[in-house]
This record gives sequence, C-alpha cells and structure tokens, in this order.
Amino acid sequence: MAERGAHLTSAAPAEDRPFIFEVLAQDSLMSAVKPTLLHAVKILATSNPARYGFLWQRFDEIYAILDVLLHHYFLSRTSVSFSENFYGLKRVGEDSTQAAHLGLRQRPHWRSLFLLALLPYLHTKLEKVLARLRDEDDFSIRLSYKNLCVFSFGEKFQRLVSTAVGGVAVSLSTSLSIGVFFLQFLEWWYSSENQSTVKSLTSLPTPPPPLHLHSPETSHTHIKVCPLCRKVRTNDTALATSGFVFCYKCIYVYVKANHRCPLTGYLSGLQHLIKIYTPDG
Repeated sequence: MAERGAHLTSAAPAEDRPFIFEVLAQDSLMSAVKPTLLHAVKILATSNPARYGFLWQRFDEIYAILDVLLHHYFLSRTSVSFSENFYGLKRVGEDSTQAAHLGLRQRPHWRSLFLLALLPYLHTKLEKVLARLRDEDDFSIRLSYKNLCVFSFGEKFQRLVSTAVGGVAVSLSTSLSIGVFFLQFLEWWYSSENQSTVKSLTSLPTPPPPLHLHSPETSHTHIKVCPLCRKVRTNDTALATSGFVFCYKCIYVYVKANHRCPLTGYLSGLQHLIKIYTPDG
C-alpha cells in the first residue's frame, strides 16, 4: 500500500502543494483566535459591565466584522487568509495567471471571504438558535386544549420553520463535527510521535526460530525412554509447552537451570511440569 500512495507526496513539488501539517496548523490557529478573544471579552465584561457589557452581548457581530475586515485585507494583498499567510500558504486558481502577491480575482475573492468569515458567523447563529429552541422545548409550559382551532396558521408555520432550521443546524453541526474528527485523526496519524512508534514497531528484528538442541532421531526413540538421561523413565512428567515426557528429576533440574524445553527450545518454567500417573504405576 505504501507504493500505491507514494505519488501523493512525490508527484508534486513541495513548493506547489502544502503539507497536511501546514493546513492543519493554520486551521488550528484560526479556530483558537475566537475562543481566546471571547474569554478576554468575558473577563472585561465581568470586571466592568457598564463599559464593556456591549462587547459581550454583541460579540458575534463585532467578531464577524473584524474577521471580514481582516480576511478582506489579506485576500486583497496576499491572496490568502490571515492564518494561511502566517504559514506561507497561497491561494492560486488552476486557470489563474495572476501573480499571488496581487491578490485574488473578484469572484474567488468574495467566495473565499464568504467561506472564511460569513459562513462561520452563520453557523454560530444557527447553533444558538437551535440551543434556544431546545431550551424552550424542554422548559416551557405547554397547555393542552381540546379544541385544535386555537392554534392559528401563523403559529403552525412558525413551528414548521423552527423545525426546519433546527434540522439544518443539526445536520451542519454533525457534518462539521465529523470533519473536525477526521482532521484530528489525520493530524494524529501523521504526527511525529505516531510515526516514531510505527517505525519502532516495524523495525523490530524477526525473532529466531526455536532451537532444536537434539537431532531429529530423538523423536524415534522408545516411548518409555527419557530424552535426557536415555533411560527408562521414572515418575513420568510432561512438559506442557512442548508435550514431551521426561523423568521428573531430569526435566525439573533442566528447566530450573535453563528455563526452556530441552528438545524444542520453547521457553518453559516449573509451572509447566505436569506429572503423569499411569495405571501400571
């Protein structure tokens, strides 16, 4: 499988296509900016509500305006977003002949601005609407009437719209969660720690085959002869790791000293000795 995927990294030069680490890093940078600013605004609003309370109440709108201005500036000057410019990435269309430092064309520019700034703002608003609808559904008092005509057409339409908006928000949230999980999985898979672990496991030497300390002719010896002392066995004892039968004294002394089977070389211990009681004693 490694040969089939080799073209993914070797087919295009490094200066033409970014590495997955750079894409994930710039995405993580932008996703960390908003929570940081939100925490700072929360501290300011808590310390002085009269002066900074409006920042907390209108944080989404203020952040969206600043985000639009920031991305518009970088897209116009460098053809990339703020985080992409930080990691030296460029947005260049396949059929574009315009230099990257001159910025994107008008249509790709506004499309990128919508995806970078306006779409996250709409997603945040949809999540808040969905959360409010869930709270109202859980904690509101519902009155039951026998007469169904009490509900006007406007209320029914509003409920249908709310349900549709909630479904869209749930689908969008689920899709984004799956996408984030997939990106985090890729980040973990290509991380240096995971690659070093895989390399250390695959570079382990192949274990040697089991040692056979005696020639194969020992398997043809008499069934009542001990393979160690070459005499008729006394106090038969089997070694569980290999299945061979020895004299108890012979195998006990050998396993205690060498910790393996004398015929196969399998690792063995005294707990693997099984005494055999024959009918003839």
